[in-house]
Amino acid sequence: MQHHFSHRPAPSAKTLVIDRLEAYPNGYCARAFGARVISKPGSELLLVENARTATSVSVSVTSGSC
Repeated sequence: MQHHFSHRPAPSAKTLVIDRLEAYPNGYCARAFGARVISKPGSELLLVENARTATSVSVSVTSGSC
């Protein structure tokens, strides 16, 4: 299972990515481009912080560990 999210960020803003994380009973791997994942691994809420210079942010969530 895979989910993707993209948006145009405000500089250094934090973004809460709402995904159906309960759909990943064996865990998930979150990867961000133009941002960094700041929530703890396995967290019920996926939080990313946008890079100051990012013109776009994308987040990919896949099942299993990274």
